[in-house]
This record gives sequence, structure tokens and C-alpha cells, in this order.
Amino acid sequence: MRIHTIRDDWDEEQLAGWEEWVSNRPESVQNNAKQYPAGIYRLKTTGKIGTIVSYEEDGTVTMRFPFEWNPQQILFGSRRVFGIDPQNLEEIASKITPDKGPQPIG
Repeated sequence: MRIHTIRDDWDEEQLAGWEEWVSNRPESVQNNAKQYPAGIYRLKTTGKIGTIVSYEEDGTVTMRFPFEWNPQQILFGSRRVFGIDPQNLEEIASKITPDKGPQPIG
């Protein structure tokens, strides 16, 4: 069963823009952007849910985590955390419901 992700909502122009942006980045950024594309992720060590804000040349990512889950505006009251190893991330579905929040993909 295929699960809906945030990228499924992009139109052709947005997808082409993402692919162009990735192709013009350093190799380490390209690799992480392809393996961990825009989406909503859970940090395996803490269970916190957030979004990738930037891909760093040292192979880490910077993420934004909300202080409290708010289904209407996930990024309301959030903090940025840098130096996260993307291998510690698990992508979750972008179909978010007010009663359950984001649900795991697998």
C-alpha cells in the first residue's frame, strides 16, 4: 500500500523547482535531499515530530520542531535544532488529522 506524503500535493512546477534546486547543491546536500526530501519526520531517539529546514554540507540537517502538537499550524511555537543526523529520522505521512496527528508511513 502506498502512503500519501507531502510531495504528493506538489504540482509539476513545484516538483521541477525542487529537482532543480537539489541538482545545483553540493553533493552531500544532494544526497540528503534525495534520501530525505521535504516532508514531516519523526526523530527516532525522542519521538519528536518536525520538518527539515535545511540540509548542511557536513551531512546533517536542521529541523524545526513545534513545542506542542497543533494540527492547524504545525510550526506554531517551534524551535530549530541543527546538527541532526538524518539517519535518525523516520518520514511520516502528511495526512494529518486533528484527533490523531500525523501517522507513521510504515
